[in-house]
Amino acid sequence: MIRRPPVRDAFSIGGWLFADLMLVLVLVFLAAGSVGSAAATPPPTQLAGTEPSPAASDCRLVAVLDKQTVEVAPASRGTRASDAAILKALGRFTGRRAGIILTFGHGATIAQGMQWAEDVNSMLRKRLPSLVTDRTITEDYFSDTAGPTGTISFDVYLLGNDCP
Repeated sequence: MIRRPPVRDAFSIGGWLFADLMLVLVLVFLAAGSVGSAAATPPPTQLAGTEPSPAASDCRLVAVLDKQTVEVAPASRGTRASDAAILKALGRFTGRRAGIILTFGHGATIAQGMQWAEDVNSMLRKRLPSLVTDRTITEDYFSDTAGPTGTISFDVYLLGNDCP
């Protein structure tokens, strides 16, 4: 017996055509929304009779897209990397400000890794206030992909053109 392919009615073909058309429209709108010029920022206001300082008018913080990765191994297996080792590893960023720091705790469990990352971020805010300011975004994560248990890894996104 010969089997014939199923017959498609106009409604099912029209439905797929409509779905494809909607997908194309979504992609066009997404592409159109991502292209264009940035909105002009208004000039800073100043008090009458005062001169703007050159440093204040030329100062802008810019996110640097250069991701810096730092990994600090523990002194002994199963314990978290020491504060001194972490501070030494992040010492290369002296004089810089971080915009975002993603901290990964390599723990034996998810809870342990998250707690280590949270503890390290709290310590960084206290011990490196020029790098990790109150405006720096820090995120605590667990990782079991690389390094022995106790390793602390960082993805640091620095700000350029720092303002005093």
